[in-house]
Amino acid sequence: MFLENKMIPPTPGLRIRLSVPGSRDVPGMPAMKSLPIQRSRSARSSVGFICLSPPGLVVEYFHIPKALLFASSAAPTGGADLIMLTACLTVYNHFQGNCNGKRKAATLKAMILAAGLGTRLRPLTLERPKPLMPVGNVPLIDRTIGYLKRFGVDRIAVNTHHLADQVSAHLDGGRPFDIAVRVYEEPEILGTGGGLKNTEDFWDDEPFVLINGDILTDMDLGPAIRAHRRGGHMATLLVHDCPPFNQILMSPEGELLEIASTRGPGRVAFTGIHVLDPGLLDHIPARGFSNIVDVYRELIRRGMPVRGHLVEEGYWHDIGTVENYLLANRHCLGTRTVLKGEGCRVHESAHFQEWAVLGPGAEVGARARIGRSVLWNHARAAPGAILFDCVVTSQGKVVSARDVRAGTR
Repeated sequence: MFLENKMIPPTPGLRIRLSVPGSRDVPGMPAMKSLPIQRSRSARSSVGFICLSPPGLVVEYFHIPKALLFASSAAPTGGADLIMLTACLTVYNHFQGNCNGKRKAATLKAMILAAGLGTRLRPLTLERPKPLMPVGNVPLIDRTIGYLKRFGVDRIAVNTHHLADQVSAHLDGGRPFDIAVRVYEEPEILGTGGGLKNTEDFWDDEPFVLINGDILTDMDLGPAIRAHRRGGHMATLLVHDCPPFNQILMSPEGELLEIASTRGPGRVAFTGIHVLDPGLLDHIPARGFSNIVDVYRELIRRGMPVRGHLVEEGYWHDIGTVENYLLANRHCLGTRTVLKGEGCRVHESAHFQEWAVLGPGAEVGARARIGRSVLWNHARAAPGAILFDCVVTSQGKVVSARDVRAGTR
């Protein structure tokens, strides 16, 4: 088998003619055969067709495959099928090696799960959805988008539900971030599995990243993406050792054996960051609420490849409670003790203990004492206020992780 003509890659498709033996050389092969090739996400294949006709084989694709192609139905003879699949692989290997001297540019899409109600952060999340809560005076979702861009993500899907209009207005199609962002609003919350399934039209045949919208991290995502592309797994979950959440049992080779509902020795924790093959979407219920972890459990039960990628370095923090939200803000301060946003007004007699984050336009009155606390934009600490381990919202709510006494002494 050899290439009869050089590869000619028109936009947006590819047409290649391969020479193969005539029908008389293949026992049982019909004079002409056309068999559709169905899109198979798990194989990352493409829609196209193959015609076998003497003296050659014509292969036409509108998207280049990245793995084996599977015929939609069995051919009457094994010989013809073998030639078809061999021809596909020849096209694939040749294209991967060289296409007029240029390789196909890799793209990477991602999804941020941002539809949660944020019940553990109430009443903060009654005023502002969790993705827009400022961490070091930067909305959390802005930090997540910046993190994804570091690893080559160029298009992002975001699902929304709670205070969805605020999130959509803030994202503005991705224009503030110089990246394309598509919002999928959920009138009824669909969960981590259903939310992903609802974005099915966003994905192509390439692996993509799924990330929880309530984590702050600088973990290196690159090695996990490369390992996923090499391994051909349905899903690669970034895991780490975090004792409060260690529920995943892995084999020495990195295969997930169990995702338990309780913690245990010899286990690791899921970071909320996934690298996924689009074929996973076929295993999520078509409608309604579903949990992606339940999908993984079913895949493991059926012996399908779900892999864990252990990350041993980097910062990771779950922002699910007021206390954890405060700790995330402290992390973003670095060596600073007080971060002041633009337009802050702080009375000279105010006192800060340990650390504080003051949002743009925040005001701190005379003799106020503030420690380990966050003031949102335009929040106000009254004269004489005592605020420790708390958040003051833009609307004046004081939410304490422990104990708050305002203006009592």
